[in-house]
Amino acid sequence: MRLIDADSFQQQVAAIAIKDNLPADRCCALCKLIEMQPTAGGWHKVADGDLPPEPKCVDDVKRYLTAQKSIRGPYYINSITEYYGNLPCAELNLWWWQEHCVAWMDLPEYEEEQP
Repeated sequence: MRLIDADSFQQQVAAIAIKDNLPADRCCALCKLIEMQPTAGGWHKVADGDLPPEPKCVDDVKRYLTAQKSIRGPYYINSITEYYGNLPCAELNLWWWQEHCVAWMDLPEYEEEQP
């Protein structure tokens, strides 16, 4: 599964339709089809107090897609963030959402690729 910016994709479809003189009804139908597609998941905002559940044991590693504060711009989408919770072996990841993360999204289907 890949995440895309559906609004940007619709703008690109409209630009191609105008450039290639495609019928407006086809462009509208395609944009409507894009709009109807389900999203991968909703963003949970840390500012609203919506924090991820803590893992229950050492082997229970949670993985999320996170949006974090950035020096160069307001935010950036991070790659997969691993969260080990309140475990002594992972104190560096203990409070990752309080210092950097502004929003997070569940990735229930995520499996690390094996080489």
